[in-house]
Amino acid sequence: MAKGLSMSLTTGESTMPLSQLDLKLLHLIELKPMVSIKELAERTGVSWVTANRHLQQLRKDRVLSDPIAVFDPDALGLERHIVVLQTDSEGCLEGLEKACDIHPYTHYRSRIYGPMTGLFIQFDVPPEGGHNLHLFLEGLHDLGLCKISGMFRSSGIRTTTVTDLRHFDPETMSWRYDWDAWASDIQHASSELKRVKRPNRGTRLAFTTVDLAILRELTANASIGQAVLQEKFNLSQSTVSRKVLFLMQNFVDSVRAQIDRSRFDVTSTKMFLSTDSGESARNRIYNAFSLSTAPPFPIAIDLIEESGVVLWGRMPPSHEHKFFYTLWRYLPDIQVFTMDTVRNHSQLYWFYPENYDVNIQRWKYDREWMVDTPLRVLQEALQRKSGGHRQSRA
Repeated sequence: MAKGLSMSLTTGESTMPLSQLDLKLLHLIELKPMVSIKELAERTGVSWVTANRHLQQLRKDRVLSDPIAVFDPDALGLERHIVVLQTDSEGCLEGLEKACDIHPYTHYRSRIYGPMTGLFIQFDVPPEGGHNLHLFLEGLHDLGLCKISGMFRSSGIRTTTVTDLRHFDPETMSWRYDWDAWASDIQHASSELKRVKRPNRGTRLAFTTVDLAILRELTANASIGQAVLQEKFNLSQSTVSRKVLFLMQNFVDSVRAQIDRSRFDVTSTKMFLSTDSGESARNRIYNAFSLSTAPPFPIAIDLIEESGVVLWGRMPPSHEHKFFYTLWRYLPDIQVFTMDTVRNHSQLYWFYPENYDVNIQRWKYDREWMVDTPLRVLQEALQRKSGGHRQSRA
């Protein structure tokens, strides 16, 4: 099983300080990742040449990378499972990361530490595959790699905020935000979820091999040129245009800019987990995230089935304690973890076309695909690594 490439959510360090124009450009790109250079120039009041020069420097400094398309698991008929694994050594942690790299349905993983040390993982699996996912996790436990601290199925109700640089002061390099006002917003928010589209996972899909391959390309680089896709898949311009439009409109949840936000301020990434919050409290928080007054940092909230909620995001340390205390008022059982997003300690995976059998138009969910083969490949990889260590010591 060769899952293929994945990508880290972090970027490298740069050496040039950011100007106010850089911040304006990044803010516009954050709000509209596919924005044209022409529009950026017009909205920032500079020439096309100046805007392009700054963008090229931001890319050279690795502050800005290609935007990515994030597929919608519910639209694809998949269920998101949120998994927290506990481990007791860095070697075991590396083994768990390898397991995620191998498993065909891993969407995202990150190291976490706090109440315990381990891995935070998102799997997007067929509805029929939940049991086999659990068997795979039990297999990791049997290999001595981890303890299963939690496995939660998402309700499919989730949202994400984006960085709002209007709250950032480039002169003092600090963020200004009124947490007390947002706490009041939560208190007055509705305890009912209104106009939330529930996922319909029973929809019959009809994909071709090329459809799946193009979706993979979009999750690697949403701005990929259609001419590149024409040449790669030997398709006409009209066919590529039609397929990209079809996939983007129906199966892509969002297009995200990849920005190294550590350049704006010292930031920390946290994960907040509440498994018994009560529907009223978590619904109020969810509804407050949809308001224009929501926190100006990139934070995701996912309502898990029954009455739980998981949140994770990046913000300055000077603000994270205020965010915690605001949540704690409504989620008394909340646990807080620090997410280690340095280099490959945090990984978002491209869409994996081999999960879908185009001959029978169905996602693969059998035990061989989801349990036996990944565990066998993992054991072989661990044995090779162990053998290499023995040889180096000899």
